[in-house]
Amino acid sequence: MRYGAFVEVAYGRAALHSDFRIVELLRLGEQPFGFVAEPRSDGHEAVVVLPSTGTSLRWYDDLDVAFVPFGSTGHIGAGYRERYALLQGLEAIASPYVLVGHGLGGALATLHVMASAARNAPLPVEIYTFGSPRVGDAAFVAGYDALGSATWRIANHRDLAQRIPAADYGYEHVAEHVKLDSMGRAPLDHHGTHAMSTYLQLLDPGTSPP
Repeated sequence: MRYGAFVEVAYGRAALHSDFRIVELLRLGEQPFGFVAEPRSDGHEAVVVLPSTGTSLRWYDDLDVAFVPFGSTGHIGAGYRERYALLQGLEAIASPYVLVGHGLGGALATLHVMASAARNAPLPVEIYTFGSPRVGDAAFVAGYDALGSATWRIANHRDLAQRIPAADYGYEHVAEHVKLDSMGRAPLDHHGTHAMSTYLQLLDPGTSPP
């Protein structure tokens, strides 16, 4: 999965392909949080990468999952709205672009698509999320899906991150998902099931296992 490899660059575990150059480092408050990469020549879109905060779910421990309105399009978790407000550097995005998110970054990528639509800004030409948690309620999901954005929500069945917040709280996932299963292919702890390297290995068995 070509775009998944960009996430490993954000984690410092891979080098950026020579066809691209980083033009903006993103921040989540004071914390480095991904980047914007532009192609060095025609034939590629820019790529915006929103990583997670590692393979820990500690970010979820203090996430406010109470619903707050998202304009007139349903509701989202208050904690996602708070974190998205801290995201800095997205003004550097050049259109067209591909949006890639992992874990919490996948949730913020989903929210970015809807926020862009709400202000009539250009939408990503493609969206790839890996192990993204749920972001909003049924009305929010309906609004997202109605955009018709080319979204690949890739989810490892064993990954706890894609199971939260619980559906019992009224949360739903956007888009149909590409289902993977790491049983027998990676450790069953959260590091193994959520690691970007696990996703890459499941999508391309020729890559190194986690």
